[in-house]
Amino acid sequence: MKTRQQLRENIKTYRAQIDKYASGPNNVRRLNNIYWVRYRMTSVEPTILFQAANDKTKIDYTYIHNIDSVYDYINQFQDRPTYHQLNVDDIKKMHTLFASHTHMEWVGGQYRTDDKVLNIIVNGSRMHAIDANLVEYTMNEIVHRANTSKASILDRAFDLHYEIIATQPFEDYNKRLARATMNLFLVLNDLPMIFFDNREDKRGYIDAFAARANGQRKLYTEYMLRVTERSYRSILQNIKHSKII
Repeated sequence: MKTRQQLRENIKTYRAQIDKYASGPNNVRRLNNIYWVRYRMTSVEPTILFQAANDKTKIDYTYIHNIDSVYDYINQFQDRPTYHQLNVDDIKKMHTLFASHTHMEWVGGQYRTDDKVLNIIVNGSRMHAIDANLVEYTMNEIVHRANTSKASILDRAFDLHYEIIATQPFEDYNKRLARATMNLFLVLNDLPMIFFDNREDKRGYIDAFAARANGQRKLYTEYMLRVTERSYRSILQNIKHSKII
């Protein structure tokens, strides 16, 4: 098992090589990789995280369509001509896109007004999110910390992901929104996106969140670093060996 430091060093190395092979907005390999990452995030990740074991039929195609729209929203900030800092309007916009054409469309982008309980056990009981009347203030604080903290970009991205899930700011789609917000934050800070496309993520994703909720932050961080290393290694391999027909 690699240490957290080894994972961070590998991530740094992969990121540098990705920049080398994919430099330039019109680089053919880079453009091909953008579409490949879209496929991993919109088609593979949903089947890993949400599809029931041995069930090849129950795929949420509306979700796949909507995450396509979210991916496009995030991707517009790559190679941006001007600096853009993450803000709550970005998060609300992405939630609106996730809710499009679903039973939640009428509350897309609107913070919840009811209490929420997660299917995560903390100290023997299900985890309760903060009171609904504290959501707006908490989300502003989460975004502010992400933008101003002295921690590394990756650690801030991981915190952002965890805190959005723990806060449950909206009635539904909070985990997918947390992943999208994390990836938007990475893109805004010139890092590649990450994706959960490995079989271990089916259980590992929830276990890692539960570990941090129960005070085991290092286990959560280690898991997220493994996912990042794996994602960047896959991106690099795709860029280096992509064949354009």
